[in-house]
Amino acid sequence: MSFSTNKQIKSKAIAPAFLSGSHTNISFTYNTGSDVINASGSLGGGGGGSSSTGLTTVSSFPGNAYTISSPSNSEEIYLISNSSTAVTINLPTAVGLNTKKIRIKRLGTANVTIDAYQTETIDGSLTKILNNQYSTITVISNDANWFIVNEAVITNDVQTVSTTSTLSLIAPNTLVRCTNTSTITLTLPTGSTVPGYRVEIKRCSTGQIDIGTSTTQIFLDSTTLIGTTTKLSLLSVGQSWTLIAHASGWDVI
Repeated sequence: MSFSTNKQIKSKAIAPAFLSGSHTNISFTYNTGSDVINASGSLGGGGGGSSSTGLTTVSSFPGNAYTISSPSNSEEIYLISNSSTAVTINLPTAVGLNTKKIRIKRLGTANVTIDAYQTETIDGSLTKILNNQYSTITVISNDANWFIVNEAVITNDVQTVSTTSTLSLIAPNTLVRCTNTSTITLTLPTGSTVPGYRVEIKRCSTGQIDIGTSTTQIFLDSTTLIGTTTKLSLLSVGQSWTLIAHASGWDVI
């Protein structure tokens, strides 16, 4: 700030804070009678810094990977448009980037693995995986490693289907509403790719729904497979099946 005329600071207690930073041609006069400091000249910013944000959409992944350049802004945002391809995002070295932030958001249906530089870590781990579509993570450098300061994950999803399809689960808890009027088949993803995920499939119209997987993975309980075709059927309106994924497949619960 600049003073065209003398300014007054009416408390000696705030003078140290007022005087911090870089200053040019400033003169101060303290009046003991009025307990006032008169200041004239130009004051620096008190050590404050500017903040800027960059935005990059990434849709090309040579070798299913992308390397982030050393950020020039205080925060860089990367939208990872990876469609159905699992990709790896390589972070730059945290060294020399103290307080710099990088935010990464997954747009595709396949996993995004964030890999720290060489032996550097992200909250103590070499990598961090974005398991859910539209999930977001923000990391900050402490000049040696990266630390997570914000993480947003979609935990619930509702889908409506009316045709034969393979389900894509973007959240740990998913309700699938089936509005078909003729028989359709829904194929679940392999359980080991989404362990702990829970899906409820509900028949909402007149068409039958058959539920299966690409391999024999549906269990009535933890040990008993439901037949060799691994099919469940919703035979009446309002009926539903709830399943949970694990390393060996899907359990009916």
